[in-house]
Amino acid sequence: MRKLRQVKTDFTAGELDPKMLAREDLKAYGKGVFQLRNWTQYDSGAIGRRPAGKFLAALQANAILKAFSFGQSQDYLCSFSDQRVDVYNAVTELSATSLTSAPWTTSQLARLYTAQSADTMIVCHPDMAMQRILRTGASTFTRTAFTFESNVGDTKKYQPYFKFEDPAMTLATGATTGTGVALTLSSPGAFVAGHVGTIIRYEGKEILVTAVTNATTAAGTIRETLPATTATANWDEQVFSAVRGYANTSIFHEGRLWFLGTKSLPSHIFSSKSDAYFNFDVGTGLDDESIQVPIRSEQIGEIRGCASNRHLQIFTDQGEFYAPSSDTKPLTPATFSVRVQQRYGSGYVVPKPFDGATLYVQKGGKAIREFVYADTEAAYSSNNVSMLAPHLIMSPVDMDVLYGSEEQPEQYAYIVNSDGTMAQFHSIRSESVAGFALWDTLGLYKSVCCVGSKVFAAVQRTLNNVSVRCLEVFEEGRTLDCSLDDTSGSPTTSFGAAVPHLLNEDVQVVSGDLYLGEFTADASGNLVVDDEVTSITA
Repeated sequence: MRKLRQVKTDFTAGELDPKMLAREDLKAYGKGVFQLRNWTQYDSGAIGRRPAGKFLAALQANAILKAFSFGQSQDYLCSFSDQRVDVYNAVTELSATSLTSAPWTTSQLARLYTAQSADTMIVCHPDMAMQRILRTGASTFTRTAFTFESNVGDTKKYQPYFKFEDPAMTLATGATTGTGVALTLSSPGAFVAGHVGTIIRYEGKEILVTAVTNATTAAGTIRETLPATTATANWDEQVFSAVRGYANTSIFHEGRLWFLGTKSLPSHIFSSKSDAYFNFDVGTGLDDESIQVPIRSEQIGEIRGCASNRHLQIFTDQGEFYAPSSDTKPLTPATFSVRVQQRYGSGYVVPKPFDGATLYVQKGGKAIREFVYADTEAAYSSNNVSMLAPHLIMSPVDMDVLYGSEEQPEQYAYIVNSDGTMAQFHSIRSESVAGFALWDTLGLYKSVCCVGSKVFAAVQRTLNNVSVRCLEVFEEGRTLDCSLDDTSGSPTTSFGAAVPHLLNEDVQVVSGDLYLGEFTADASGNLVVDDEVTSITA
C-alpha cells in the first residue's frame, strides 16, 4: 500500500472523524484533516498554532468562570467557587473584589446559571434562592438575595404564585387580621417546616407563615385583611421557595427578566413586568404586566436553558421551543405562546448565540447543535454542527463564544469537554464554513469564558506537587501555557521571581523567537538561564 501526499490549501472543515477516512465523496473531505490538535483556523482557510495561556492568578478550588459586561470598556470576569465569587477586571486583568458568604456550594457550581444586563447579574440554581450581584462602582460589587418588589405598605409582594396541591384542598383561617392566626388545610394537608417564612394567599390576600404544627395546621401573620375566614379552595403559595424549588434558568429578553423552570414547575415560565425587572405582578393581564404560563406540549420535560436571540428560545431535556414575537408584536400576556420545534433535547451547558444561530449541547453530550431560524419555513431547525467530528465532543461541561477581536475577525465557539480537553469551533455560515480543532494542555481545561475580545480559561494543573486551578488568558503570539514574562534592563542570565507560581518546577523558557531550553525554578520562583537576554517568557 502506498500513501498519496496532497497539497492542501484549505483547512476550513477542521479535524474529521477517523471513521471518515475513505469518504472522498463528501465535500468536507478535501478541506478536512486527520488530526488538528492545538491549532486554530482562520477565515482565509489557513491554520496557525493556537495561542497559549498567560498565567493571571490561582483561583479557588473548583472555580468556574462567567462574564459580566458593563460596556464602555468596563468588562469583568467572575470566578464562582464554593460560597464566593471573585471579580476580575477583564481589561487590567487584576482582581476587582471578592464577595464571600454566598449561598451556592461546590456541588451546585456545574448548574449555576447567570443572566446579566447593565449593572445587574442574576444567579440561579434550582436548590438556591435567586441572587443578585450588583455593580456599584468601577471596582465594587455587592451580592444580595433577589427580592421581589412590594407595594408601599409592604402588604403585597409582586412575585409569582401557584396552587401546587389538589384543586379541591381548602384553606381556612382563624381571623381576618392579626398575628399568630391559625391556618387550617383540609386533609391530607401540605404544610411542612420549610413553609415558615413563605407567603400563601387566601382569596388573593397574603399571609406570612410563621409556624407549622403539622401537615394541616400552621400559624401566620395576615399581611392584607382577608375577606373571610371560611374554608376556600381559592388559595395558593409563592412559586419560589425552599419547599417548591427555585428558578432553573434566567434571561433578560425584550425588556423583561425571565425565570424559567423550577423543581415543582419544571416547564413553567415567569416574566417580570416590562422594564420592571423585580415586579412579577400579573395584574389584569395588560400588555406590560407579568407573563406566567407553562409550556403546553407533549413531552415537555425540564427547562434546562434559554437564550435571547431572534426570539426567546427555550431548551428542555425533551425538545427545543421558541416564543414568537416581532417588532410590531412584542411578547405580552395576551399574545405569548410557545412553539415546539425539534425533539433532540438539551444538556445543562448554557446555550450561546453564535453566527446567526444558537449553539447548544444535545442531551447525552455527544453532539453540538445549532438552533437556527429559516425564514422560508418560518421555523427553527437543529443542525448537528459536530457531525463531522463527533469524536471531539465528549460530554461538554462549559461553552462560550468569541465574536472576534482586535487582532483578527474570526468568530469561535469554545467547548470544554469533561475529559479536560477543549474543542474550538470555527464557523462562517454565509460561506458554509464549519470546522473543529481540539486543544489540550499539561493539565485539564475546566471552564472557559469570553469577555470582550479576550478568552479566559480555568485550568487544573499540578504545580509544585499541588493541584491548582489557574486563571489564564489566551494571547496571540504566546507559545507557552501557564507562562509569565520577565524583563531586565540589560542582558542577564538571572531573573528574580520570574515564575512565582511555578516554584521548584522544570519550566520551558523562550526569549522572543529563541528557545532557551528547560530550566528549574527555585523555591522563590527565580530562574537562571544559560544565555544572556533582556526578556524571557517561562
